[in-house]
Amino acid sequence: MRGMKRISAGLQAGLIAGGGVALFFLATDVIRLAPLETVAALARTLLGMPVEALPPGLDIAALATTGAAVGVYSLLHFAAFGALGLLATYLVPAASFWATLGRGALFGAATA
Repeated sequence: MRGMKRISAGLQAGLIAGGGVALFFLATDVIRLAPLETVAALARTLLGMPVEALPPGLDIAALATTGAAVGVYSLLHFAAFGALGLLATYLVPAASFWATLGRGALFGAATA
């Protein structure tokens, strides 16, 4: 039972961290008036697609391809952060709230 609790806590922590990174990307893109541009560029790079921005106008094929790439990238993004959360539960021993927060911040900085 203890192992399941650790796995659950690690996955939750990883998904929260991944959500924070995703919100940061979204916020910076909204400020630049280009929502999801960073995620789309990362997805195209990861999947070996051309990195240049979408052509102006409504190109349904390009939008669908980019949308699928963003979906795949998002799944991989959250899976990676979930795995990092699991790893953190084994590398960052639980202590007081502040000690655990500090160790978790160091772990996050080291993995970034």
